[in-house]
Amino acid sequence: MDKRSKILQIARYLETGDYSQTLIAKTLHVSKNQVSIVKKVTEQNGWTLAELTQMSDDELQKYFRRKDIPISSGPRETIYRIPDYEWMCKELLRPGVTKSLLYEEYVEECIRSRNIYYQKTQFYDLFERSLKRKSFSEIIRHKPAEETEVDWTGDPAQWTDSDTGEVVTGWLFVGVLPFSGYGYAEVFPDMKLSNWITAHVHMFEYFGGTTRTLVCDNLKTGVIKHPVTGDAVLQPDYEAFANHYGMIVAPARVREPDDKPTVENLVGKLETHILARLRNVQCFSIEEYNMEVRRELDRFNAKPFQKKEGSRLTAYQQYESAEMNPLPSIPYEYFIKKTAMAQSNCCISYGKNYYSVPYQHIGERVTLRIYNDRLEVWSGAEHLCTHKLVIGKIGVYQTDNNHFPPYSSNYGNWNSDRFRRWAREYGPYTYEVIDRLFSGGGAEQKYYNGARSILKLADQYTRPRVEQACQLALRHYKRPIYRNIKAILYNGQDIKELALPNTQSKQTDSHTEQSHVRGAEYYARKKD
Repeated sequence: MDKRSKILQIARYLETGDYSQTLIAKTLHVSKNQVSIVKKVTEQNGWTLAELTQMSDDELQKYFRRKDIPISSGPRETIYRIPDYEWMCKELLRPGVTKSLLYEEYVEECIRSRNIYYQKTQFYDLFERSLKRKSFSEIIRHKPAEETEVDWTGDPAQWTDSDTGEVVTGWLFVGVLPFSGYGYAEVFPDMKLSNWITAHVHMFEYFGGTTRTLVCDNLKTGVIKHPVTGDAVLQPDYEAFANHYGMIVAPARVREPDDKPTVENLVGKLETHILARLRNVQCFSIEEYNMEVRRELDRFNAKPFQKKEGSRLTAYQQYESAEMNPLPSIPYEYFIKKTAMAQSNCCISYGKNYYSVPYQHIGERVTLRIYNDRLEVWSGAEHLCTHKLVIGKIGVYQTDNNHFPPYSSNYGNWNSDRFRRWAREYGPYTYEVIDRLFSGGGAEQKYYNGARSILKLADQYTRPRVEQACQLALRHYKRPIYRNIKAILYNGQDIKELALPNTQSKQTDSHTEQSHVRGAEYYARKKD
């Protein structure tokens, strides 16, 4: 390749604006100094590739020799139209707008107004300088409100349990908007799915809106499978969350941290700015710790940039907040899905507690949605009812009287009278246990399971033993329930009682069958 061809080839690559000087030198097998000379001469004289092509070999060698870089002495005093880079910087924030499009519009406007325009290389160079001056350097890589990157930090957070004094460990969730660098952080006790989704909900509430895309790591809480080819298989609840907020989840590739470089960088910064700063701050609950985290987070976002004007907060407020998608009217709530059978007492069972459902669904398998504070019952796509979730207790009934059918002596062949008649066949003590059970108040249907369970003990232990166990239970409990009588039978206390003399109470006549007479041993203890 002769000198003329080299100069024209270098000028052709430079005019595209898509290649660095180093890449041009490597591609054309020339020195970087040669590329630099051609760049400087063409920019200083405003020459285009077409104009260079019209020059003779002598002219090219004259203007592009390696020593001094002369300026053309020809009659070329031109006044270029200066682009409005301030306006262009803001336009570049809008979806679909590129530097190439802005250059085309600039050229078209110059042609219409008969002004001289910059060539693409010089236009790009001046544009780049303006972007850096205006703190818009990230525009080249990111668009405002385009995506959110999320991750967990590697180092744990620690606070002290106020009751035990033990050190408790948690994990810091981090989210960031790559354009402005505006971040979010919150500590959770673990990285389970419920906390993973809750962290996202809190993050977008802090941002005041959502982005179009969500970039996450390959944790099982977000991505079930990430094949080499094809779309990733998302965790269903995480995908439901994204759909609720109208977002697209784009998981990073396996072992490719460059797919989410902003959050990877922010993780390290927040570990220093938050976790390291709080290492000597004593907190006695996760709530108290997160209050300190929020204070440090706000300070971090408001901290001025070192090499450009503004801060993450001001960049977000000025250029990104208005572009965020609005939050849905109802925030997403994570829930566990279970199925249960609506029993004859109009209740379903969950966590050893009972919740009523409309009697029309007795015998039907329904779907439960268990949230942090409530339980919803669904039949297909039909919402049946909602109950406050019982936490930390067992055997509790959450009922709504409207769910039970009108009282009827023949409804389903079962009611309290039917259970009493069944208990009378066992004996007066069994009858009294069942009668006291139904005297607890409220809708009688909630006692059906308990009554049936007591009477069905006869299938395993015989009716006489159940009667004796009920007598013993009445001595110790005001309203005996199934587990009291079951324990007596299981441990054989009724049999031991029968083996002891003077322990059986005599029954009264049939007119007082609902009461019982104390044994001689009882009255002997009273006299003592």
